[in-house]
Amino acid sequence: MKRFLKYFFIGSILFAGGIALLFYRPRYLRRWISSDATRGVLFHVDTNQRLIALTIDDGPHHMITPQILDVLDLYGVNATFFLLGENVNGNETLVERMIADGHEIGNHMLDDQRSILLKPEEFERQITAADQLLREFGEVHWYRPGSGFFDQRMVTSANRLGYQLVIGSVYPYDAQIPAQIDATKFVSNYVLANTTPGAIIVLHDGHDGRSRVIDVLTEIIPQLKADGYEFVTLSELTAQ
Repeated sequence: MKRFLKYFFIGSILFAGGIALLFYRPRYLRRWISSDATRGVLFHVDTNQRLIALTIDDGPHHMITPQILDVLDLYGVNATFFLLGENVNGNETLVERMIADGHEIGNHMLDDQRSILLKPEEFERQITAADQLLREFGEVHWYRPGSGFFDQRMVTSANRLGYQLVIGSVYPYDAQIPAQIDATKFVSNYVLANTTPGAIIVLHDGHDGRSRVIDVLTEIIPQLKADGYEFVTLSELTAQ
């Protein structure tokens, strides 16, 4: 019994430590993740200024995206939207509004799947087709792979097309949490706990089940602003 309690106690500590690490990843761990092994991929920007970039994936969506744009307009925040090519058709006016409101757009492939699983020729076809769609609205410099997984081949291909591959440093798992779960507090607290100067925050748009992003933005933007943070686009953040 004593041995069981000992191992149970040790296991509980390890489990709690794992949860803590998941929720609050220290800066040195983020720097290790974005070290030489991932050279050429942007995770965050080293700066002492309290500047951060908000990025939103998987749009545009005819119902969710207008609400996101309304919240951003209310608080005077600019963001970078990583758009899926298949979602642009029929939502062109939303993309035009993004540009008109001072936001920028990025390439997130044609559809929502793991880019790393695509064969090289299909990867090239999709990123190029999405590029042609998006450039109808203006310049596009940023690429984010589907599901965030990448390899050096993808980095090289994106660079050849004039793209910088960007992942991010604050990912609150909002795309993985089922819509039926009220996770607004978890997602919001995760963002607030992990945001540091130069952070790149990743949130998701894209379909009806992701309407919680509206409440998350309403929660985090005023608090981060009160903490002295200024929201800028990725291009503005990297220009520092």
